[in-house]
Amino acid sequence: MSKLTCDVCNSDNIIKQDGIFICQNCGAKYSVADMQKKYKQISVNSEDENINKTKSQAQQKNKKSKSIWITLLWILIPVVVFIIGVNLFDSNKSGGVGSNSTPVVSSLSKNNNGNTSSQSTEEKIWVKKAYVDEFGDETSQTYLTCDILIGTFSNSATTNSSCCFKMLIDKSNIAIIILEYGYSIVKNPYSRGTEYGIQVKSEDGRIYKFYGTMNDDRIIIDDKDESSFLNVLKNNYSLKVYIEEYDTPSSSYNFTIKRGNLNEMLPSVNR
Repeated sequence: MSKLTCDVCNSDNIIKQDGIFICQNCGAKYSVADMQKKYKQISVNSEDENINKTKSQAQQKNKKSKSIWITLLWILIPVVVFIIGVNLFDSNKSGGVGSNSTPVVSSLSKNNNGNTSSQSTEEKIWVKKAYVDEFGDETSQTYLTCDILIGTFSNSATTNSSCCFKMLIDKSNIAIIILEYGYSIVKNPYSRGTEYGIQVKSEDGRIYKFYGTMNDDRIIIDDKDESSFLNVLKNNYSLKVYIEEYDTPSSSYNFTIKRGNLNEMLPSVNR
């Protein structure tokens, strides 16, 4: 609360003498009624200040809440766009990036040495789907696709930003689709194919090198590497994958893929 001050000199050195109030600085005199009036005015002003302070705090709190909601929206929008994009992309013949995962099966299987291992638990991450024609009807051409793979990508503008990947396996090709930031599908802007180097690291630390070409919106593993790539994937519980574009070496991608139930599903697409 503010102090009682003299109207003449603004001093707060006011003392009551002989029933009146006298400013010790300039000598101005005030009656009891005058001082009571001044006190009431100070009380009103102090109350207004408290009200304004409370309003200001409430406004700051509302502003902070709005800021949090805006941040959440910026996070959720790309996710929603990605889900919509995946569903739309899966509806055309060249798509096959839709996610359709099933629960983990808690069973044990034997590893390459014939020993039972809990690490060999087969996850139902691969599903069979059918390509569709120009009318949206399913065709007899089928492919395998896996759960959405989460990884990172880096280029001249960003480092280790979030990225999603889809792998497709059909009778003729093995393809990798890349979605930067989880929603922006990487496409080849050139009339010629874009070359990619693909390095795969197995569980025992071995590194295998393969090559692929992107002509439209996916990297197709080269024919000469296709069989070797598939064998490495079939014989490892999980693989670390590093992809680098040859034309712009600054663009690179990292993700991990699991074998899951791949061996069980491959015969369904004549592999």
